[in-house]
Amino acid sequence: MVTSPRDDRSAVLRDLCRSLARAPDLRAGLEATAWACDGVFPFYRIALALPTRPADRLHVPAAWARRPEEEILGFDFCVKGHPFQRALRASEPWVRVDPLGDEGPDSPLAHLYRGEGKAEELVVPLDLGGRKGLLVFASRERGAFGGVAGQWAADVGAVVALWVRPWAGPDAPHALKAQYETLLEGALDGIAVLMGPTIAYANASFREIFGLPEEGKLREPWPMFLAPTSREAFAEAEGSLGKRGRVLPRLEVEARGPRDQRLHLDLGLQRIQFHGDPAVLLQVHNATPRAEREQAAWDSHARVDTLLHALAHDIRGPLTTVLGFSELLAERGSELPPEQFRSALGVMARSARALRDLVEGLLEYSSLGAAKDAPRAVPLAGVWKDVAGEVEGRLLASGGTLEVGALPSVRGHRAELARVFGNLVGNALRYARPGVPPRVSVGWDEVPGGFLRFAVTDNGVGIEPERLPEVFELFRRGTGGGAGVGLSIVERVVRQHGGRVWAESRVGEGTTFYFTLPRGEEGS
Repeated sequence: MVTSPRDDRSAVLRDLCRSLARAPDLRAGLEATAWACDGVFPFYRIALALPTRPADRLHVPAAWARRPEEEILGFDFCVKGHPFQRALRASEPWVRVDPLGDEGPDSPLAHLYRGEGKAEELVVPLDLGGRKGLLVFASRERGAFGGVAGQWAADVGAVVALWVRPWAGPDAPHALKAQYETLLEGALDGIAVLMGPTIAYANASFREIFGLPEEGKLREPWPMFLAPTSREAFAEAEGSLGKRGRVLPRLEVEARGPRDQRLHLDLGLQRIQFHGDPAVLLQVHNATPRAEREQAAWDSHARVDTLLHALAHDIRGPLTTVLGFSELLAERGSELPPEQFRSALGVMARSARALRDLVEGLLEYSSLGAAKDAPRAVPLAGVWKDVAGEVEGRLLASGGTLEVGALPSVRGHRAELARVFGNLVGNALRYARPGVPPRVSVGWDEVPGGFLRFAVTDNGVGIEPERLPEVFELFRRGTGGGAGVGLSIVERVVRQHGGRVWAESRVGEGTTFYFTLPRGEEGS
């Protein structure tokens, strides 16, 4: 430990005066004070305590520490009956040995500084012109403040007292506290103070994150906002505050938001004083958008993997068939009877058509959303007329019928809306019951939010209940054949138009596909 003063005390004090004159805030001033005392005696933190109201209380508006997590500030404490009262009365530096034991293990300040290993404090009174404050140096070493430490600290304290007076008027601490409160209320992150499980204070951002009323007492305890899987992790982090002032890095938890929304939060915890009692300052950063983007990226990768696997499987079958029969014809074609030769060519043609249908379906699916023009009002009567014309031949061949009344306008892209109705009608005709003429009906009604709900109903074979959740997945084929792309196109187009699609079905009776689209106003 270095106990001798630096070479020229007067020069150091002059430099300190210059540094304090340039300091933009209290913490910067304390950093300059730390420079002036560095090498004279060992310390790890300096705290500034200024008088506030009522007269027996001091407020700590600033602190400097070698480790930022040990900069504990923003709290009040009562000096009446406190050991610091001795320094205020004596008007000279005083060394306080074993500060935590001196104060008592259950005192609020002992809880605040628990786990730091603080062994001594050098308490320097500041003459603020009729009122007094304190400059408090903390050290982890016994005997740290012997020798010239007291006189050096007194000289430094005299300079600091002159500099800090503008912040130490009768209303200055209240103005600082009001400034803190303004900053807290304007913070983008949620800020709360926990007194045990109770939320004693919550700023506007905290209330917004959890959908809480703007004013009034919060009755629900904090752990109830956390997902059950996160409560134990939070309790462990809170318990660790007894060993360190903060929890760093931030704690990642899941929580419950408005309307039971699943939230992903980053939490920061720090032990503080709140109205003279020990409390926990909770900083809440809503990381839900980031987590959703990460999850969407993982889901996208998973969908691509699934797509590639299904595509490889669907291409391999027809290719294997074409390759097998082409090799057969190349090696033994001249030996085959004409009937078998034609049969082999027919199998190859069917496999080639399946590959063509698959490629065309993929091209159609990948082209969705490529329209550059803005969505507009689309009269569905014209769309339906085009769809009915495309399936007219299949209806005549099967004896089927289409039942549809007057259709409204929706807002969107005409070509893509035609794909929705065309794929649903084509799907109904493909999965008709044997011997039963297919019947397809279209109905609609209005739903809240400016949307219209459509229902396309058929009398086909139906879908098993366990298959309903997967019918819109790419390459999911039923027994009627096809490329397994049509319903995926329906789902993607509806979703891109801001709606949703689902199905209800009874095996042997038929299926109804429901979907919603935004209402279109004529002329929009």
